[in-house]
Amino acid sequence: VFYGNDLSATFGSITCDLRNAVITEDVIINANATLGNVEILVPPTVNVEVKSSGLFGKASDMRRNPSTVTSPTISVSGMCFMGHVDIK
Repeated sequence: VFYGNDLSATFGSITCDLRNAVITEDVIINANATLGNVEILVPPTVNVEVKSSGLFGKASDMRRNPSTVTSPTISVSGMCFMGHVDIK
């Protein structure tokens, strides 16, 4: 069961694979990328809300088929400074 996390990449990359996680309620992920990349892999049964700011970088929800309104929501917040946070 996943309840949220803090992710930080500086001068490198990290991947958080949640595709097999059990997410039953809304959760928050604080993701910061400074000259690096954070990749978050989410199951198709959740919604994603991006509340991140960036300076020469950005956070993007790259999924093709977003989930339904009744699904739990993963809120991704944080800062991207010359880096990226990608939700796939």
